[in-house]
Amino acid sequence: MKDLIINCEICDIRKLNPENYRQYGKISVNAELVLLNDRGKAALGELDISFNAEEFLEPDDDTDIEIASVTGRYSISGNTRADSNTVLIVNGSVYIAPDAKGALQSFLKITVNGSILCAESLAPFLSHVSANGSISFYPDDYTVLPGTFEIDKYFPLTAADGGKYFIQNTAKIKDSSINLSLLAKKQVRFRAKKLILPEEKIEEAVPLFDSGTQFTVIPKGFSCADSSVKLDESLIEQYGRKIFVNGNLDARGDISSIVFKIDEMIVNGKVTVTQKTKTDFDSIRAKYNKYEISKSVVIRDKPAITLNNQLLKLSCDGVRIENCAHLTIAEDVSAQDILDLAELCNIAMVSCSEEQQAAVISIGENIAKISTDPSDKQAIAIESNPLTAASTALNAKLINTEKFIM
Repeated sequence: MKDLIINCEICDIRKLNPENYRQYGKISVNAELVLLNDRGKAALGELDISFNAEEFLEPDDDTDIEIASVTGRYSISGNTRADSNTVLIVNGSVYIAPDAKGALQSFLKITVNGSILCAESLAPFLSHVSANGSISFYPDDYTVLPGTFEIDKYFPLTAADGGKYFIQNTAKIKDSSINLSLLAKKQVRFRAKKLILPEEKIEEAVPLFDSGTQFTVIPKGFSCADSSVKLDESLIEQYGRKIFVNGNLDARGDISSIVFKIDEMIVNGKVTVTQKTKTDFDSIRAKYNKYEISKSVVIRDKPAITLNNQLLKLSCDGVRIENCAHLTIAEDVSAQDILDLAELCNIAMVSCSEEQQAAVISIGENIAKISTDPSDKQAIAIESNPLTAASTALNAKLINTEKFIM
């Protein structure tokens, strides 16, 4: 008897007839939304059925549900129109304007695989709205700017008198010549989580920003790299000899000729070096939040990978494997080489021999499962590619659709 796997955005079981599904063993439903009624719930008891769903909803029995599916950024304003039987599914972000109360309530349900930014006054009207990301609110009388926004030399000229501006994440002021006094004269106000600015602009900026804003100060004379960067020649060419890094610094390459070109460095994050580059980096006049000695070869974000002796000894200090679903350790890798040359971090499952297991436990960080059972390798392969493997490996019928009526 085959199993049945249903992958859909909406699964409607209000008219479920168990007789139509007795040919299947187990039934698995993966859905954003499941529509129920008393008849459907009663019929469920006659089947071996399980649900992996974001939410369950019980509309009127005769309501024909429509789906509006959107990928990317979606805005709901007073001009948005929807029928009362419409379920909106957004794979991305949603912006809700202050005048959107009527439009918001016109949807039967709103499900967001991402984040929502909503006017504060509409917070009481989100009972039918769900998101697996953040739900943030902005004051109704503020203009919403991009989540990360750079205040350049033109902004003081174009800003409205008395203008109020909301920046969800980070405001940036990179140019110390920007005329912030003009913004003060216009009585402009900002609300932002964070502000990155030059030291010499602090006194001018403080009156413009909400008291809850976290300031990150670029010391006078420093150029700012406002993201994670690699320590190489191009970094020096772009930012000069005194560098403020607002992020992480990768110093794992050959930096022996570069360190002499840096007078001072501040890293507002983590510095990663190898055992080989550690001495060179330590010669720099540097401040940082965290220091990590890593392998020079790093492999990350792979669904499946095999660690053998050839890979392990690509460099003299070994290899780091991180953020991978399944790691298989070949039989030619000794337990001692794992201890001396490997770093394993954030791995769902490691398949290895019983002789290798103790070494993996010793050096592994955040590993969900360590298995010495060869049959587990097949199980992981099935999970990593369910669409192609489900019908053969799981002996199941697979249905992928937007809406499924049982």
